[in-house]
Amino acid sequence: MEIFKDKDILVIGNSTKVTKIDRNKDYLVCAFNYGVEKYKPNVAFFNVADRYVKFMKKDIFSIQTSPKERPSHFADYAIPLNTINELKQHVGDRPSSGCIALYYISKLNTKSVTIIGFDFKENPTFYQKNREHEPHDYDKEKTFINLLCTNNETWSII
Repeated sequence: MEIFKDKDILVIGNSTKVTKIDRNKDYLVCAFNYGVEKYKPNVAFFNVADRYVKFMKKDIFSIQTSPKERPSHFADYAIPLNTINELKQHVGDRPSSGCIALYYISKLNTKSVTIIGFDFKENPTFYQKNREHEPHDYDKEKTFINLLCTNNETWSII
């Protein structure tokens, strides 16, 4: 996707422990679900885009991450299902939106990727206070994303 090409990307997760974001660097800022309202990103990732996108301003590029409710009638783009299926081989049958988005970004030609606010549910998110009844395997996701960062010198996780 051209929007990410040769850009410094800042991907903001939904941990409530995010305190300060460096907006001094010319980042293409990405956020998820409820974090979109808080961080006003350039790119919004949504698990089920149609629930959110029809209510937000159209100056944010929207991407659907979930295989549910396809095709989206309101999102600008949907991550390909084959990408999500590839990821499932590494992290289990229900990857989170954050993990899907990061895996997708790892396949693009970016300049750099900085990840903040991803603690894999060690702390509450804006909308979910704990890991109980979670369909995602955050331990596998954490291992996988840390490996992405380790194997790519232009990636960092804060």
